[in-house]
Amino acid sequence: MKHPFVILWACLLLFSACEPTKKEKLKSEIRLERWTVQGDSLSYEKGEIQYLETTIFDKNGDIEAVAYYNNNKELTGKESKVYDKEGRIIGAQFRDTQDSLLSYYTYQLDNTGKKTQSKAYDAITNELLRQETYSYNSAGKLTGKTILDSRGLPMRKFEFKLDEKGNEIEVRVLNPNDVPILIEEFKITKLDGQKNWIEKWGFVNDQPFSYLAREIEYQ
Repeated sequence: MKHPFVILWACLLLFSACEPTKKEKLKSEIRLERWTVQGDSLSYEKGEIQYLETTIFDKNGDIEAVAYYNNNKELTGKESKVYDKEGRIIGAQFRDTQDSLLSYYTYQLDNTGKKTQSKAYDAITNELLRQETYSYNSAGKLTGKTILDSRGLPMRKFEFKLDEKGNEIEVRVLNPNDVPILIEEFKITKLDGQKNWIEKWGFVNDQPFSYLAREIEYQ
């Protein structure tokens, strides 16, 4: 049975590794795949593909658009960023495969341009659906995310542990009382020339849980 956090984790896994530092070569595109895993801790292999997405970056290395696909590699929706007159990202729009606007997001940024809060609204009713807050380390990498309901009450919390290069090596999912629901640890098995992961395996309670692969293009 697919775990309820699989799709959400796939998004988080991508976003947490997409905040460029000044010394880092800027990315232009990332293609991510997440697979199930067959076997046990002694012998395992990837099973069936679960999730795909393609992320496009702008000239500043910020995420410009994300296209989401099902396990048949069929497009299911696309999220595009919205910019202000100064060229800063201030929100996003999510559209289906017919280009119909389903929801939109507004962002709150800190003085460095980092997104610290987002609010999601229904495109038809303008009803506030949920909120999210974000935290970063001194290098500007995403280390925490909290999902709140429309009243501002916490629903889920995510903590990301990173290696010295900023590659994600652990994700912790917590309930509103900060009690861990699930912890996935990652073993990185392949890096590209920029020392960014392009292949890794996820483990829950020391048992294989997921396989992730991505292709990264740089500017």
